[in-house]
Amino acid sequence: VSFDIDSTCCFPTSLAIARQAINWFPKVHPFLNLNVDTHFGLKVPSYNKRGVLTQKYTPLYKIPHYYFSSVIGMEGLLMFVFFPVLYTE
Repeated sequence: VSFDIDSTCCFPTSLAIARQAINWFPKVHPFLNLNVDTHFGLKVPSYNKRGVLTQKYTPLYKIPHYYFSSVIGMEGLLMFVFFPVLYTE
């Protein structure tokens, strides 16, 4: 049995995880956005066939997002901001 772990994913609710500071990227850099499936996702609002608002699991790379920053002291830790309400099929 072998494992290939090349990324982790967490969903902090506060910027306190970056105690030293962050390298903020105020300008959008589309080439830094996720564009392949990372096997992680979120539930996004979606209308079913009856027109009822429900939630649907969607891969992260399909949800509108923004590469926000990296954490000083952990430059390999990238921070993204996701906008699930803006998702459209």
